[in-house]
Amino acid sequence: LWAPLKLSDDMFFSLIQLLEKFEISIVVRENSVPKRLLVPSFFKEFLPATKWMKECPSGLVEVHWWYQFSELPPDGLMQRLQVHLSQKCHQYWFAREGAIVGFGSCSILCRVTEAAEYNTPSPIGVVIVARATTRPLLWNGFRGFTQLLDNLLEYWPGLATERYVVQFTSEGPHCLFIDKLETMQRNGLTEIITPTEVVPLDNLIPPHSIETSAQLSLATSPAITASAAPSSVPTLPGLVPIISHAASDADSEFSEFRVRVSLYMRDQVPWVMSSYQWDVQKLAIKIFTLLTERNIPVWMDIMGGMAGDIYASMAVGVEGALVVCPVMTQRYQASENCQMELRYAKDKKKSIVPIKAEDFQTSTWLGLITAGLLWTPIMPEMDEAALVKHVDDLAVELFKKGVQEYVSSKDTVVQAMRKRVSVHTIAPTVKKEPSVKNVLISLKIDADVAERYEALLKETGVDTPDDLFFLDDEVLASVEGMALIHRRKLMAWVRSQTT
Repeated sequence: LWAPLKLSDDMFFSLIQLLEKFEISIVVRENSVPKRLLVPSFFKEFLPATKWMKECPSGLVEVHWWYQFSELPPDGLMQRLQVHLSQKCHQYWFAREGAIVGFGSCSILCRVTEAAEYNTPSPIGVVIVARATTRPLLWNGFRGFTQLLDNLLEYWPGLATERYVVQFTSEGPHCLFIDKLETMQRNGLTEIITPTEVVPLDNLIPPHSIETSAQLSLATSPAITASAAPSSVPTLPGLVPIISHAASDADSEFSEFRVRVSLYMRDQVPWVMSSYQWDVQKLAIKIFTLLTERNIPVWMDIMGGMAGDIYASMAVGVEGALVVCPVMTQRYQASENCQMELRYAKDKKKSIVPIKAEDFQTSTWLGLITAGLLWTPIMPEMDEAALVKHVDDLAVELFKKGVQEYVSSKDTVVQAMRKRVSVHTIAPTVKKEPSVKNVLISLKIDADVAERYEALLKETGVDTPDDLFFLDDEVLASVEGMALIHRRKLMAWVRSQTT
């Protein structure tokens, strides 16, 4: 591989050191002598099915965790993880999308995968499956593995990450939000009641020292209420399957857009549906954001439009749309899901306004559906000025199809966010402060500055200290004139006080 570079031995040795230093390669040694160089980014083979049995073998216990990201897993995450695992694991099998390792006292499968099999809101994430002979041995190795992964994720500051444990039931897989389970555990709860069984928390997350025993019922939908559980058991709706991220510290930058989608549904506003293949997701997000800034209501899966069953959610997106905008690429044309989505839009007689994101000739089903339609070229390589111009052209076409502007005041969005948060979180228990100003002063903010901030916050609908618990980073960022360090202090205080 390196021969064409014609490096001297010293230069080659320096190159190897740099590759190791920057966690790009693995040096395989025999008797302390380097024999082979593995570069995970070059791996072509996928994990063989024979290396990991789909069903947990008899005599072993198992746990499934799911890491979900605001967009896609960061580039290089799995490759960097493999470099670290090679230094810590006594056995490992590395491949293009993941690894199977012996870590401590358990065996672990970790891979980047699609979420369809776990019924989660995000399309692609990282799944971790651990197996061991006993639950204590499992947690002993698993805790170290997840700490390693969590430490690596700090290389991508600002990345929105959420963790779930996947619970398999007769009704299929359900995802439980790990941060909430850990909060329940710290508050003395030892079990949860799912729709099918009572599950010890220690079967789902690593155990902590717990003094009392209690149960918490997790309902799957509004139809399952406290009456379905023992009378002494409180009910916390919306956690199985988890579809709300409002209470999460890792709430993504799209939280306000998620709220807007719920407002479109509430007000029965016909939207523009964004239909795209995942390779051009970043471009689709740019288009979505620019259209939203022009007050055009847009439905997009990752920004609040998709949860639970992927096909049911897809149908909701199409049926609520006035116009469907396919972001056309060769991979879009080759995608069965994209074909199903656009054919359904055609059957429902929805207007179709195509976006061409690649220079290619449409054919087969896509060519048939879009024949004669005026398409807008919006390519990933466009500069910002060209992108804005072409999105403006797209907006003109959408208005011609009857799309109406949807304007919602900031107060309306904030009120909707409050409603969402109050449904999906446990009410905060905190020492009552007489005013918002007093809360700010307690955070070491000067009294005159605190008074000014109190007035600014009141404009967003924050009238009392209790209202502070319905803020999130997105809303707080819209408060003009509030210093970043003070916003962070306030959000840290809110999170620390919320149970």
